[in-house]
Order: sequence, then C-alpha cells, then structure tokens
Amino acid sequence: MSRSYRHIQECNKEIIELKHNGCPVRQICEQFGFSKNTTLYYFECSLQNTRQENKRERRNLIRGNK
Repeated sequence: MSRSYRHIQECNKEIIELKHNGCPVRQICEQFGFSKNTTLYYFECSLQNTRQENKRERRNLIRGNK
C-alpha cells in the first residue's frame, strides 16, 4: 500500500486561513492528514518567524533602512 507524502508548507495558506477563522487544530490535522504535533510545531515555528520578521522591520525603521 503506497502512501502519499506532502510537506506541511504546501498547505500553508489554507492552514493559516483555517486557524485565523477559529478552526480547531484537530480538524485541521484531519483535513490535511498531518499529526497534531506536526501541526502545532508548524504554528509555533510560523509564529516565531513572524516575530523575527517584525523585529527586523522595526530595527530597519529605527536605522532608516528599508
């Protein structure tokens, strides 16, 4: 029995949209076929990346860079 694998980032937009609309993590996992731990880790990493990007943007504004 063959399995189909895909990376969680392939569903990035859909996952984030469902999360912002208040969809439970369990439902997101079932819809895309990822484990709960994988999905929670993805949310944690994307939140961390967003914070780093915001920090970088603030730093550039202070320094006068674009």
